[in-house]
Amino acid sequence: MTARPPGDSPPANGESPPAKTGSGQESPSWGKAFDTRWKKLAAALGVALLGAITYLIVTLAYQGTQVDQLKASNATQQDEIALLQEKVNTLQATNNTQAGRLAAAQGSVSELCKVVQSAASSGQFSPPGQVEGICGPVVPTMAVSRPQAGDKVPMLTEASGTADVKALNGRSIWFAVTTPGIAGFFIQGDWPTMSGPATVTTEGKWTSPTIVVGQAGDIGRSFDIVVLLANNSAAGEFWNYLQQGHQTGRFVPMMHLPAGAQEYLRISVVRK
Repeated sequence: MTARPPGDSPPANGESPPAKTGSGQESPSWGKAFDTRWKKLAAALGVALLGAITYLIVTLAYQGTQVDQLKASNATQQDEIALLQEKVNTLQATNNTQAGRLAAAQGSVSELCKVVQSAASSGQFSPPGQVEGICGPVVPTMAVSRPQAGDKVPMLTEASGTADVKALNGRSIWFAVTTPGIAGFFIQGDWPTMSGPATVTTEGKWTSPTIVVGQAGDIGRSFDIVVLLANNSAAGEFWNYLQQGHQTGRFVPMMHLPAGAQEYLRISVVRK
C-alpha cells in the first residue's frame, strides 16, 4: 500500500483527485468550470437587472401617460369651466338687460297709472275694468248724484253727491254756472248768508248752496253747472267775488279761474 502525503484526503465517490502540476497547482480544467459558472451567474444577474430596468421604464412610462391623461382631462375641465362661466356671464348680462327693460316698463306703467288716476279722480272719465286691473281701483275724488247730464232743472236748484274727504286734502267744493258759447264763470253762493262752498259731512256726502241757472226767461236754454275744487287762496278769491257782487248788485262773470282752483267736471242741463 502506497503511503499518502499529509493533508491529502481520499477522493469522494471514486473521483480522481485533481491533477497536480509540476509546481503543485490545480489543473486548468477546474478554472474553466469556475469561469463558466461565473459567466452563467453574471448572465442571470444581467437578465434580472434588465428585467427590473425594463419594468421600471414601463412603469414610469405608464405613470407618465396617466399624468398626461390627467393633464389633458384637467385642461378639458378648465375649458368646460371657462365655457360655463361664459354662459353664466351671458345669462347675467341678459338678465341685467331684461331687468332694466322691466324697470323701465314698470316706470312707464306707473306714470301711466298716475295719469289715469288723476284723470279719473278729477271726473274726466271712468276707466274700464282692464285699466283698473293694471292700475288698481280708481276712487274718484268726488261724484255728483244730481243733477245728471241732460236733466231739466228749475232756475233755482241744488247739486249733491259724495266725495273722498281724504282725497280733497283740505280743498273745498265750489260751483259755477256757464253758458255754452259765452266765456266766463258765474260763481255760485250768497255773501249775506256766507253760503258758497258745498257742505261736506264726515261720511263724505256733500250738498251745494242754491245754484241760480239763468234767468226767468231762459226756459229751454242749455247751461253747464261746473264743479270746482279750490284751495284756501282760490276760495278767498271766490268770497271776494261774492262780496263785490253783493255790494254792487252786479255779478260780472269771472273770466279766468284763480290759481289754486281746478275745474273738476261739468254737468250740462236744460232749464225748465
